[in-house]
Amino acid sequence: MLSVTTTTKPVMILSLHPKFALLALAVLAALLVLDFEEPTAFVRRLFIENGVTSRKRQSQAATANDDTAQQHPDGLFNNLPVFYKEFDERFHSNAHCVGENFVESNEGNEAAKHRHCKFQNLCFDMAEREFVLFLSKEQRALHNALIKAGERDFWPASSLSENMAVWVGGVHPRWRNLDRVLKWYPKFRNVKDTLRVKGGGGRNASYGGDYMLPPEYAFVPWNSYHGYNPGHIITDDFLPIYTLLSYFNLTDKELAMVHIDLPDNDRKDRWDNCQNHLELCEPYMEKFLPLLGTEPRRTSTQHTATLASVEVRSRYVCAAHGVAGMGMLTDHGKKLHGNFQKDFLWTHNGGRGDSFYRFRNWMAGRLLGSNVEKARMSRPPYRIVLSSNSSTNPQRNVSFERHAATLRSKLGKKYDLDVRQVVLSEMSMPDQVRLAAEASVLVTAAGGGASVAHFLPRGASLLLYFVEFPPEKEVDGDYNGWVMDWDTYNNFAYVRSHWLPIRHANATYGPDDDQRAADMNVFVKLVDQELDLISHLDDYD
Repeated sequence: MLSVTTTTKPVMILSLHPKFALLALAVLAALLVLDFEEPTAFVRRLFIENGVTSRKRQSQAATANDDTAQQHPDGLFNNLPVFYKEFDERFHSNAHCVGENFVESNEGNEAAKHRHCKFQNLCFDMAEREFVLFLSKEQRALHNALIKAGERDFWPASSLSENMAVWVGGVHPRWRNLDRVLKWYPKFRNVKDTLRVKGGGGRNASYGGDYMLPPEYAFVPWNSYHGYNPGHIITDDFLPIYTLLSYFNLTDKELAMVHIDLPDNDRKDRWDNCQNHLELCEPYMEKFLPLLGTEPRRTSTQHTATLASVEVRSRYVCAAHGVAGMGMLTDHGKKLHGNFQKDFLWTHNGGRGDSFYRFRNWMAGRLLGSNVEKARMSRPPYRIVLSSNSSTNPQRNVSFERHAATLRSKLGKKYDLDVRQVVLSEMSMPDQVRLAAEASVLVTAAGGGASVAHFLPRGASLLLYFVEFPPEKEVDGDYNGWVMDWDTYNNFAYVRSHWLPIRHANATYGPDDDQRAADMNVFVKLVDQELDLISHLDDYD
């Protein structure tokens, strides 16, 4: 009989595909109207029509055609196909963790922030709602020996240890020590005690084993820091996930993402994430998750994950591959984005230029299914994109109307220009990516709305407007404004980044000069220089 695991707890991403939503409603109707014999046949017919068959039917299909059998999954985990696998005592999990710095403390938990792990046979326990690893007898023996010997003296001996942990979400200094709730690691299980379960079920069936996702999938436990801001989504969530996959050569895998919600306690309101702002996050996740090759209906939290099958034979859903440990892989690490003087004391993204470019191509490829690497931006007409009103912050909510008009007036005769003044929030994600991928110059206010700059082609120019401090503001050091995400864009090796100030009304350039005219003149001269450079890019190929 059909068994579907559900929950009533608030979720980050809830929506089911209409096909399966209608299926679930039909099942419920059948259970209410029919007796207990007829619903089973009715449910089985529904699942067969949707490509989910029983083990008996798969076995019969396998006799005739092994390839055909593999096309029919035994169930659905978050709308992803899963295949039942009988208990095998040789089955066990493994972990390989990198980034260890041997530093642990009650306050800092530094090692966990720097540690990143790859798992083999990472499993999700539908009953306990947590990820687990199954230990072999050899792993269990080492685990017990380490405990007996005093485990802290043998840090690198095993990645299967209670002392091992990762930061399941990206590090963010605004949380200070409260971010210790991000310290996470799968629980341990004994293979024989849990995967092999005798008796129970109808007709004295022996339940056990596990459901396996196809080998092209990888489990990704994660936590979103700020899921309703484009900049945070791409650089605090998606960039660490990509970097994790890249670490372990798994960027070709499809993602089975399970969001790890934080403790539901008196500090819950401090979590500035989708757990507390579901209504804000839903439209953003609907729009941005396709950059990872997935969508809301194929993701969940640990509390809302679903397993649907004609006959549920195991509580475990496993993947041959898994990664976790976003931690320090964000674009800013332990500092903020450019809010304070200390944010400028060191760079976090040095040497990351090629990785940023591969991240760009990876996201664009997953979204569009095509390569946007080779753009014709070095030949006329030269596309200049001005991102209007890209911020909800009044100081950064710039229309760039005067900039667009001035470019057409001052440079329109010298260059064949395609000047586009757009509101990116009104465009679909595919349209945004295509627009940026063929742009020669992007003009935008710094902040989350500038994240489309990731998709600029190699050789393009990026002009970022930052909010200048008012003259009366006292600051230490040489910085003079909120240069948001400077550490990211200054390390875009494939794009030339330039910073220009958004002036305050009482700022002056000189006693006899009009400030706005002087700044506009710099802007035009800068774009002129960049277009000249871009027009010669093909000379160097």
